[in-house]
Amino acid sequence: MSTILVTILVLGLLIVVHELGHFLVARAVGVGVERFSVGFGPVILRWKGKETEYCLSLIPLGGYVKMMGEENALEGGGSQGYDPAKAFSGKPLWARFLVVLAGPAMNFVLAAAIFFGLFATVGRPVSPAIVGKVSPDSSAAR
Repeated sequence: MSTILVTILVLGLLIVVHELGHFLVARAVGVGVERFSVGFGPVILRWKGKETEYCLSLIPLGGYVKMMGEENALEGGGSQGYDPAKAFSGKPLWARFLVVLAGPAMNFVLAAAIFFGLFATVGRPVSPAIVGKVSPDSSAAR
């Protein structure tokens, strides 16, 4: 049972970081975000921010960020009314590229941060340092 819980927590962390990348870059380039969801299926918990609805859903195997102007991503059909200036499809190619790239890029950043943390804190401390052998004609021997 604990293995299942740990798997869900780790997968949840990966999903949140990935979707957060899309979300933050979308907001930075002026794309409106209608929904930020972790999980799929029936919504367990939801709350509404100023512009975005945040959801936690039953099946923790993914997530999504629904941006303004995308149709049929919310349960029950199409979008509410939205500002065309904030629509994902109305943004220039470079902005859409950055929004799409941000999710996988955040996965790489998370992996680098995890490795940095592991290498900085876990290891085999050896004190004092012991020299195994010194070559006779080296600088160390002189």
